[in-house]
Amino acid sequence: MARFVIEVRDLHKSFGEQHVLRGVNLRAEEAENLIVFGRSGSGKSVLLKCLIGLMTPDAGKALVNGEAIYELPDREASERLKTVGFLYQSGALFDSMSVRENLEFPLVKNFGVEDPELTERVERALERVSLADAIDKTPAELSGGMRKRVALAREIVVEPPVMFYDEPTTGLDPITSKEISVLIRKLQEELKMTSVVVTHDLVCARIVEDRTVILRGGEAAHEGKIEELERMDDPFLKNFFSSEFHEEYAESV
Repeated sequence: MARFVIEVRDLHKSFGEQHVLRGVNLRAEEAENLIVFGRSGSGKSVLLKCLIGLMTPDAGKALVNGEAIYELPDREASERLKTVGFLYQSGALFDSMSVRENLEFPLVKNFGVEDPELTERVERALERVSLADAIDKTPAELSGGMRKRVALAREIVVEPPVMFYDEPTTGLDPITSKEISVLIRKLQEELKMTSVVVTHDLVCARIVEDRTVILRGGEAAHEGKIEELERMDDPFLKNFFSSEFHEEYAESV
């Protein structure tokens, strides 16, 4: 029987009179990559923030390994988040630290890891993203694609069982975007992570997905493989998967 690591049950979230999530239901199995698509303002980022405890829903549940992080006391929530990776759009690297120090930070702060294990784990994570030679560089010395790889290495250095990605290819050129997408798929297969990937990038989604959910009208309205969704006789889906829509969407993000 499948074990669902991520479960969202009848999730509602409003901001004043703006009802963003209107009963979202979705699940991700262990070691599955779940893509979440949706138009701008459809609630994708709100969904992620509920899952990692940055927002409290008005109703329903957003569960990670059976727990709603936003319901836990601060100390317990912090403990749970130590084993949850989150790749921000910007990467959120510490500019004042070297690449080595960026990767050491979560290992030392959250787990008290010391040398020689500390160095071994940092080097292994950088090798996984093909950036071993950048270990002593600063973020300012790296290209956008390299910074994204380092940010990804910092998240996977603790080998989290659960990973969340917020628009992982935003701001990257098409070739680098494809490289990052292939890397996300490779890391998921190596580390057996359960991942939720919010993206507007159709190429990324095709590479990464095990299954895709599309938010529409505040609900998870469509679910399946992208190739299956594209064949459906639904005007919304036909427009959603048109190249024109995704070009306009990418420019707006």
